[in-house]
Amino acid sequence: MFTRQDWLLLALSKSPGEAMSPVQIQKALFLFGQEAGGLIGTEFYSFEPCDYGPFDAAIYVDLRRLMHEGRVRGEWSPGRNWKNYILTGAGRKTVLTLEAEADARLADFLRRIVEWVTGRSFSDLLRGVYAAYPEFAVNSVFRGR
Repeated sequence: MFTRQDWLLLALSKSPGEAMSPVQIQKALFLFGQEAGGLIGTEFYSFEPCDYGPFDAAIYVDLRRLMHEGRVRGEWSPGRNWKNYILTGAGRKTVLTLEAEADARLADFLRRIVEWVTGRSFSDLLRGVYAAYPEFAVNSVFRGR
């Protein structure tokens, strides 16, 4: 069974632009967890409604761990106060093993979710998530709904 860190690495590997922002990672893993449900196991992220919709701080813990292990690196986004995350060579090597072991349908489903998430502006992404899961918009500070 895959760990949540395995799914995080696979999600990063599916980004067409390679790097993913924190909000893209949060929303991609949220949608994957909601839509894939019990197919991905019980050790997954537990999202709560926060300022910008579904959020789990454990994703940041896992990103820091993966950075410490040398499988992910964070790069400051120009003009922004957050890092974008990208796989390193070691991370890509890990992903090759994971992809060989992953259920092909789940991996493809994750790819489609990541492509959908990364293909949207911040406001369109939040509007789409809020439309599908309004219960996660209850604490939102986003006014573009």
